[in-house]
Amino acid sequence: MGTMAKAFSAFVAVFFGFVGTVVILQMALSHPSSSSVSFSSSAAEAPAADAPVAGSPAVDPNAALQAQQDWFAAEQGTHAAQEAAGDAEVQNYNTQQQTEQNQINSYNASQAVNDQASQNRSDEMLDRQRLADDAGGMTYEAPAGSNYYWRNQQTGVITGTDTDTPPDYTNNYTLLRKQ
Repeated sequence: MGTMAKAFSAFVAVFFGFVGTVVILQMALSHPSSSSVSFSSSAAEAPAADAPVAGSPAVDPNAALQAQQDWFAAEQGTHAAQEAAGDAEVQNYNTQQQTEQNQINSYNASQAVNDQASQNRSDEMLDRQRLADDAGGMTYEAPAGSNYYWRNQQTGVITGTDTDTPPDYTNNYTLLRKQ
């Protein structure tokens, strides 16, 4: 009879001995060809919980405890494996989310480039130039064709020049940046 069978039979004998009914499993375990299992119907007929069953080897009283400890160790191993599998799933999920976020960011960057290219084509066809006043945070449009654009602070008129000097020095002009 194997160690697990001995441990199980010791556990059953101890457990059922306290309630007054003992299931004689050792007969079935020690004689596998026998298809019947005997039941004892009264506590008077039942052997003591720690008494060996006739014809069977002595049962180690620590076998049930050892079996329980072995079972618990196996359950702990199963739990650790399940926890590791769960951690791997979470890591896979996080990696997938990061990959998807990278794809979204890449798409948005690509769209921004496409938007700017479309705006540039539109400005070119309409012969206009988009301008920015970095100091004031404003954007403006002016007819295209100049190298530099100046905004008169008093009148708001935008004037284009081919040089980097203001149209005149009598008015307060602000240099605008091409967008």
